[in-house]
Amino acid sequence: MTTTIKVKTDESIVSKLRNAFTSPACVLSEGMQNARRANATEVVFTMLDEGANVLQIVDNGDGIASLQDFLTLSGSGWSEEVIQKEGAFGMGSYSMLYSCDYIKVESNGKMFEGLTQDILNGGEITVTPSSVLVGTVITLTGYVLSDETNTQDIHKSLVGLARGFAIQVFWGNEEIDRPDSLGNENLVFINTELGQIKLTDIERLKKVEPNLYPFSGLGISDSRLYFQGLPVGTGDLWRKGDLRLNIIHLDESLFSVRMPDRDVLISHVDQEGKIREMVKAMWQQALLEAKTSFPSKIFVKELFTTLTRWDCVELLNDMDELPEGILFQVTDEPHQERVYHDECFSTDVTSMSKKDLDNSGIKLLRINEYCNEESITEWTYAHHGKFTCCDPKRLHSDHWIFNDYMVEVDEENRLEVSMVDAGEDSVFRGDWCYFTTYSGSRVKMSGPVGDAYSDNSCVFVGDDSISVSNYGMYIPSKALSGSDINIANCFSNNDDWDETAANNEENLFEAYLLSINESKDNAIIKLLNDSRVSMLNLVNQTISVTFDENGRAVLVGQAA
Repeated sequence: MTTTIKVKTDESIVSKLRNAFTSPACVLSEGMQNARRANATEVVFTMLDEGANVLQIVDNGDGIASLQDFLTLSGSGWSEEVIQKEGAFGMGSYSMLYSCDYIKVESNGKMFEGLTQDILNGGEITVTPSSVLVGTVITLTGYVLSDETNTQDIHKSLVGLARGFAIQVFWGNEEIDRPDSLGNENLVFINTELGQIKLTDIERLKKVEPNLYPFSGLGISDSRLYFQGLPVGTGDLWRKGDLRLNIIHLDESLFSVRMPDRDVLISHVDQEGKIREMVKAMWQQALLEAKTSFPSKIFVKELFTTLTRWDCVELLNDMDELPEGILFQVTDEPHQERVYHDECFSTDVTSMSKKDLDNSGIKLLRINEYCNEESITEWTYAHHGKFTCCDPKRLHSDHWIFNDYMVEVDEENRLEVSMVDAGEDSVFRGDWCYFTTYSGSRVKMSGPVGDAYSDNSCVFVGDDSISVSNYGMYIPSKALSGSDINIANCFSNNDDWDETAANNEENLFEAYLLSINESKDNAIIKLLNDSRVSMLNLVNQTISVTFDENGRAVLVGQAA
């Protein structure tokens, strides 16, 4: 006996529904989801004909009770329990109709087939007997996921989709790995109010012997989210098995996803915030427990990054040890080309404990992490004084280091710069820089943690709000390097460092230093060797000049 079936819904909805499916990959996830809901233990995807792009989907589930349900929008044929629990709205079959040219559906001894455009136009489709008695077989002709590498990209998509799926997924004879599945015996999931959660590294933190480390990098914050075993989100996150991410299978009674793709949570910003807060609370509890079992030095040293990541650095407030990276010295000449000290001119100091600081009596110098015109003098002071500096911004505000252990240059603790054996003041006029210069035998810097001296490097005072020094460049008698100009300017043009401008200014400033500290003859030679002069083609020529009362050159002898 044969019957006929047809699409049942408003025709205008059918014509517009095509736009609801954002990706042909919906076909793959829908085939997997339908198999699972039909109590199948496996679903197999096979490319029967690469030239015609014939994809077949086979499962061993209960099958389709009525083939009319396959063509009825919002008439899924699922039980009321499945509809209420999983939101099975009966839209998925339409992803198949829209994504191929010809479809054949076989299940429970019956089948139908036809051009998908005819089916979507409401044409009657004949249902005939089929040899498929168990499960469901769906054959799609003209199914294209990718124009260039269709078969390869279908396989890649299945690899991503199957990572956390509940039942076996095959690509031909190859079973696809499901490393994030709830059935993976190697994973330990924790039952929470949001769903089943496996936190990367948390088992290691709880089980490892305290002397087995390092633990740096523990507590990864990125997560793979799954809803009904399928990934929520986009991109390659689920295809890269080497990423150590948390695995979260959401409770489907508490979350809803955008239909029909199911790749985005409804109110995803709020929902993802709830998920992160749950993961955060779990990590904070685990770290609190680790604090009681780990030696304090190892806890502070190895878990500081994890504590920072999960906003619980306050656990360090009552511990004597300091994390690495909090104390440093300015080991190289600071400058403004790169403004963050850890990019170029500072070195971490082996962290001292509270007891060490108490016994030594030293004060830590706290300076602005951003090295610019306003703070360059402090950085120079720290460098020449070899002072131990402190960068406590990653510590909790109630940490003990904020009490009597560090001092900073401010209105109460000013930094004074002066010249020893001061000479005459002058002015440097460059292409980028213009400032007063102060000369002498050496530069003295007096600040809140002691005195520092510079014998062969210039010191620049760019801001007098926290210094009683005069604005300008302080030049000791042994300073001859034009690169010192980098402490006065960052040579940034539209936020990009201008190397040509910096080099030209360095040449000018080096000539200026030569004129002050060595000889004016050498200064002139330095300027004449500038590339802008060499382009005049003065090879083997001699030019005589003199300088008038204004210091301007006057030609005396012609070039010869």
